[in-house]
Amino acid sequence: MRPTYQLNDRQVTALLTPPTMNDRVNFRAGGTAEIIETILKADRAAASNVRQLARSMETNDEMQTLLNVWHFTRNRIQYRSDRPGREQIKMPSRLWHEGRGDCKSKSLFIGACCRVLGIEYGYRFAAYRAGDFTHVYPVARIGGQIIIVDSVHTVFNQEVTFRNAKTIWMTENKIAGLSGISL
Repeated sequence: MRPTYQLNDRQVTALLTPPTMNDRVNFRAGGTAEIIETILKADRAAASNVRQLARSMETNDEMQTLLNVWHFTRNRIQYRSDRPGREQIKMPSRLWHEGRGDCKSKSLFIGACCRVLGIEYGYRFAAYRAGDFTHVYPVARIGGQIIIVDSVHTVFNQEVTFRNAKTIWMTENKIAGLSGISL
């Protein structure tokens, strides 16, 4: 399969919500747990950034659509790791505006596209050695099959063998706090 979208940079910029360019420190001494928390909190809001762009990459075939989103993120947004001690999670429009970001920001971009397109998805946090998670990438589920959408990896729907991983699915479950019995 090959990507089927054709957008130049000006068209992409027009399809994205303009970035606010606000910087806010969420945790002064955060670690992996805080990074995960921040990504999950940013997930829902990120969808509004990419609504039109995601729809421009949509096809009648969800696998082709995922390939389009993966290819766009892999090839049009440069991977650049954050400086040590300065973790940044960029909203999709900010990521596009700056033209570069690491696995956290690229994953949030892809997750936002999946949310807009109604594709079931989650974030996989992976560790390649003993210790904490050092990488995150999106996974999707199509017809019960897990699809790897890691735009840092060079091949669509493949992942590097990890030592340990945790996948958090972004479901739309209704969650209610209950007290007493309703009659």
